[in-house]
Amino acid sequence: MDSALRQTVFSPLVLWAAWLRIDHWYRSANLPPQPELARWRNHPEAELRTLGADLQEGAWGAVPWLQVPFPKKGACLRHMYLPSVRDQVAFMAHLVLLGPLLDDQLKTFVFGSRWYRPIAWDTRRDPPPVPVPDPPRLPAVRPRPRPLPASGPLVGSPDDRHTHRHGRLRGSRPKA
Repeated sequence: MDSALRQTVFSPLVLWAAWLRIDHWYRSANLPPQPELARWRNHPEAELRTLGADLQEGAWGAVPWLQVPFPKKGACLRHMYLPSVRDQVAFMAHLVLLGPLLDDQLKTFVFGSRWYRPIAWDTRRDPPPVPVPDPPRLPAVRPRPRPLPASGPLVGSPDDRHTHRHGRLRGSRPKA
């Protein structure tokens, strides 16, 4: 890669955008704390400056991936392999520039590969959506008045007020 292209790809603004995406991913993931991530969060400008200098000189190389234990239900551990934060930012710098070009070539129904772009209708490739008419409005229905109860405390025999719901008088014992 020539030096002009390296300066464009690995400019401080591109590296900063790559770091913001990686930091957002780490904040949304449920991972155990990592010392390298803490160092990047405390001093992102210094880390980006050294990474940018290594990338522009061609001295950067990926390091072996870190094995991270991840607890599962039932007191088991599974292990995940994560690249270092430095390597992730370097990879993401390329995707920050290539992402919009790739995203523009994807169809509107592809959701998993889109870069934080809301679902939009692409009128250049797809026909416009067919408008859906509003449903017909029904006339307003007035509620009917409730009929008066046929029985209750004011209607019926005086014994109805003292009858339990199981058919016996309140306070009496069931028949054995």
